[in-house]
Amino acid sequence: MIEQAVLKDGLALGKLHLSRKEQQWLTRIEDAVAVFPADEETLLHEMESQYGSLYDKASYGLKSRSNCLRPTAV
Repeated sequence: MIEQAVLKDGLALGKLHLSRKEQQWLTRIEDAVAVFPADEETLLHEMESQYGSLYDKASYGLKSRSNCLRPTAV
């Protein structure tokens, strides 16, 4: 991902200063994001099946799964 590359480049060039703990978290986040599906719709379906009852889809501009989880126009 571009954002990760920017952070890693900044770190390597000494332009970004992170504590050792922050660097560990950056690696953990990077590893977690790497296993996300490439397709947004697939990711949304997976998240809804696991966590759909824990958040209000409408407050994030999402429709229910039966409506393909496409973001609503704002």
